[in-house]
Amino acid sequence: MSLEGDMVVAQGVAVLVLTAVHAVLRFGLRDAFVLAFIAVGISLPAEWLGATKGWIFGSYDYTAMLYWKFAGTVPLFIPLAWYMLAYLSDAMAEMALPSSSTPVVRVLYRAVALTTWDFLFDPVCVVAGAWTWHGPVEYFGLVPLGNFLGWFVVSLAIFSCHEFWRGKDRSGGRSLDRVVGTWRHATPIAFSLLVIFLLAVFAVRFGESAAAAVGVAVVMPQCLLALAGYLNEADRTRPPAAIT
Repeated sequence: MSLEGDMVVAQGVAVLVLTAVHAVLRFGLRDAFVLAFIAVGISLPAEWLGATKGWIFGSYDYTAMLYWKFAGTVPLFIPLAWYMLAYLSDAMAEMALPSSSTPVVRVLYRAVALTTWDFLFDPVCVVAGAWTWHGPVEYFGLVPLGNFLGWFVVSLAIFSCHEFWRGKDRSGGRSLDRVVGTWRHATPIAFSLLVIFLLAVFAVRFGESAAAAVGVAVVMPQCLLALAGYLNEADRTRPPAAIT
């Protein structure tokens, strides 16, 4: 295995663990893993269809770089990465969107947010040697454009199922989404910025500075919108200064 591959996996696992811990603190143990179950349950068969049939994303093959594979085809790291990025998108969407947003708006926003991650994630993994594409690769000569449509479709399925769960079970969990002034709500932004930084560094390291710049530009707005929502909520709920 390459040193780069080991670093990608190690850093991805570290952020994944931190994400899971944050999810438990945010929702409670039961609800924390609902999104994980949905994301893995949808992305794994989608990735298997892609890697074996060329459906949804396009035709590609995984290499041995990401270690253990489901059915000898899809590395187990891949559906876990889907969950990690889906959770970060979900957590930041809660801050970016007003509480009055409709379910359709919430689903679409999250699906777009999750899809933007692939503009940075996919090029890095391709140049690192995690998988290879077959056929035309229009995005910087690395990724087919149809792959991003596939990501949006799978993201839409994930968040549609998650929104349905939220609608059916409003009583569970300890959601702290609207509580401001604790580290829990700045953490998803910090995690996301860390992932963006690491992916960008890898892209530059592999000589793909242009892809890094475009990928960062595409994924960064969700972080900025989440930060704006966080600061706005913090300002709105800040107690008035005492008059002396």
